Amino acid sequence: MSVYPKLTVDLAKLQHNMAAIVEMCRPFGISSFGVTKVCLGWPEVGQALLEGGAIGLADSRLRNLRRLKEAGLSPLMLLRSPALSEVEEVVETAQISLNSEKAVLKALSDAAAARGVVHQVLLMVDLGDMREGVWDDKLLDLYAYARKLPGIEVWGLGANFACLNGSPPWRGQYQRLAELAQACGDPSLVISGGNSSTLHIIRQGLWPGEWTSHVSNLRIGESAFLGWDIIDQTPLPGCYQDVCRLLGEVIEVQDKPTPQGLRRRALVALGKQDLGTGSIRPIQEGMEVKGITSDHAVVDVTGGPHVEVGSVLAFAVDYWALLALCTSPYVIKEAFR
Repeated sequence: MSVYPKLTVDLAKLQHNMAAIVEMCRPFGISSFGVTKVCLGWPEVGQALLEGGAIGLADSRLRNLRRLKEAGLSPLMLLRSPALSEVEEVVETAQISLNSEKAVLKALSDAAAARGVVHQVLLMVDLGDMREGVWDDKLLDLYAYARKLPGIEVWGLGANFACLNGSPPWRGQYQRLAELAQACGDPSLVISGGNSSTLHIIRQGLWPGEWTSHVSNLRIGESAFLGWDIIDQTPLPGCYQDVCRLLGEVIEVQDKPTPQGLRRRALVALGKQDLGTGSIRPIQEGMEVKGITSDHAVVDVTGGPHVEVGSVLAFAVDYWALLALCTSPYVIKEAFR
């Protein structure tokens, strides 16, 4: 049986990163949900995030949330609007879900009322990312509708940044989010001010202010796994950047003529079918990825240590590579402490 390619996750370092981010946010009264979607709701990963101080776990897919629930982990948040076809399972699996459609809220209400439970919702407003959420002038109407539904409790208001359009958030967007929360008239509402991109503002010392002080929650995934500011990939203070590593086996080593002269090239048995649109970088100095096809990664090893057929090379991964590697059935996954 193949033992490579292999993705390793250092749970101790992941827990450490989550704890460092929690401490970064603590002075501002901000709590964090740990986001597990990149690793398909891997229970050991979820446990590490909780032990690092996350107040709950969030995932965009019900199958992943079921894994977490079966492992006894909670509370759980569905990180995207439920499909109408899955509202019953949403109510049975997750305590909270993100919502922006009245039809879905009504279906959730019916499912919750039929089971005698209360389902919490985070109402999403689009403040410029152009992905999920109602436009800001429609938020108060959605809030008034949701709060009248039996079996539904409006847990809070939320927004998302730097996902579809890639632009970092700015303080004016948080001001508008806080203004909308104040207009709702319920001071107990949680204001969930985005994802790991918000740490970009906190890291730069630009967070303190009248409006940002209203934000009380974030949804943190990428920064915990990779230890960096997702906007510019600057390492976050006190965080490890080597939580996740990819190991690949060399299947060929040959000298090849190139415009730079004769270069030693190694073929590694992994490719785009494992990495998707993601990027990888050799850990060892003197090596460089020259290209990736469907099933081969070509690495220039001329300036590195000796490499032969059967050698195992280690790579750092970006978020999209990590997502694809976790999803690929051809990749061995190993968590350790």
